[in-house]
Amino acid sequence: MLIRILIVTLIGVQGMAYAQGSCSVSGTVVDPQGNAIPDARVFLEEGLGGPIYTTRTDASGRYQLNQIGTGTSGLFAFKEGYAYGGDTVTLALGDELSGTQITLRSPVNMSGKVEDDQKDSVGGARIDRVAILGGTKFSVPLSRLSDYGIATPLTDNSGRFTIPNLPQATEVAIKVI
Repeated sequence: MLIRILIVTLIGVQGMAYAQGSCSVSGTVVDPQGNAIPDARVFLEEGLGGPIYTTRTDASGRYQLNQIGTGTSGLFAFKEGYAYGGDTVTLALGDELSGTQITLRSPVNMSGKVEDDQKDSVGGARIDRVAILGGTKFSVPLSRLSDYGIATPLTDNSGRFTIPNLPQATEVAIKVI
């Protein structure tokens, strides 16, 4: 009986590993006029807090991410001089999602102040994540992008912060830690 349980467990783990890396997403990164944006960095975050996959666009603005898992993921791109752009994608086992276009627009900065429930300024707080809620909806895990040369916004001693590279005229939500 013990041998049968062990065999079933091993088969289940093998199937699960396949599901975790069985999908691909490809497409282009463009500006609002439809011009390709070469050398943009494209990210895919599996779920909230899952693995982050990254690649860069080629000279024609094309990208491809392989061996990614199933479920709902945030797909977004960034290049200096542009705002974050992206979308949420949902992948089923074996999906090969192609033709996914990400448009990068002009960037704006968002500034604000973090206060506690006593209205005292909170210095040194980290802006962990920003959710883009207008048009296409996606989330940017700011605190997880420092390995890719993108600084995590922090509050100063007076609780003030600035988040750069957000899309113009878009509603956002932020998570502060």
